[in-house]
Amino acid sequence: MTIKHLNFRAMRNSVKRTLVAGVMSLSLIGMTNSLWAAGPKEKNESRAVLKAREMVEESAYHDWKTLAKAAERCIVIDKNLKEAYDWLSMSLDLNESVYNLTVLGDYYLKNDLPVKAMNTYLKALGKGRSEIEDFDGRELESKVWVVRNIIYP
Repeated sequence: MTIKHLNFRAMRNSVKRTLVAGVMSLSLIGMTNSLWAAGPKEKNESRAVLKAREMVEESAYHDWKTLAKAAERCIVIDKNLKEAYDWLSMSLDLNESVYNLTVLGDYYLKNDLPVKAMNTYLKALGKGRSEIEDFDGRELESKVWVVRNIIYP
């Protein structure tokens, strides 16, 4: 073999090593990015649950709205639903309002109970129309239509 062939072979091996190292570093960067992207979301969700618990712990014993708001936070992120239901039950025991009935309907809908969700939304609509003079039930009516389309496709 001549010196030209040895230099070419060495250069070719060097290029192969560089390519392999580049591919490995790109895949490592891809894995790191996917892990990083997954990490904060999970942290944010657990922070939201912790924040909801903190809201409940710091609220007054008769604060039905804070209980409903904490439950709504958990329902929106689809975490801690059992505790959210317990908070909603306590909230409804303290004061049955349009707000906490709507959140309860959202809970039922999230748990694939569309008939219960429909009944709860209708109860909230009736309560709002009978107790609030300038009640705007458009949001609730749209939720009723969504649930109606789930029940009767």
